[in-house]
Amino acid sequence: GSFVAVGYPEVWTDGAGQRKYYNSVSFVDPSGVLVTTYRKSFLYETDENWAEEGPGFVSLDVEGLGKVGIGICMDVNPYKFKSPFRAFEFAKFHAKKKTQLIIFCAAWLHPDKDSFTEADLEARRQEASQPLR
Repeated sequence: GSFVAVGYPEVWTDGAGQRKYYNSVSFVDPSGVLVTTYRKSFLYETDENWAEEGPGFVSLDVEGLGKVGIGICMDVNPYKFKSPFRAFEFAKFHAKKKTQLIIFCAAWLHPDKDSFTEADLEARRQEASQPLR
C-alpha cells in the first residue's frame, strides 16, 4: 500500500452551520484511513479571495514514516511577503520539531513562464540551498 497526499479546495461547515473554505491537503495511510487534513497557513494573494488561513504548521508522528510535516506553496515563503525574507518560518518550525519528511504541494500561478529570468532561477536555487540555523 501507499500513502497518498491530495491537494484540494476544502469546504468545511462549523457547528453553527457556517461554511469555511480552505486550500487543503488530505493525507491518507496505506489502509485508506485519513491521517490528517492540513490547511494552508500562509495564503497567497489568489487564495485570499476565497480561502481562510489554516491554524498553523503541523508535524506529526506517522507510523512507518516518522515525523511528517505538510506544506502548501506559499507556506515556504515569508508570511504575506511582509516577514523578513530570511525568517524561514516554515523551515524553522520543522527544524525545531525535528520533522523527518515534508510533504509539499505547490502550483505556480505566474501567468507568463517566459518572464522568469536565469537570475530568478539562480536566486531560487540559492534560497533552497541555505542551511537552517
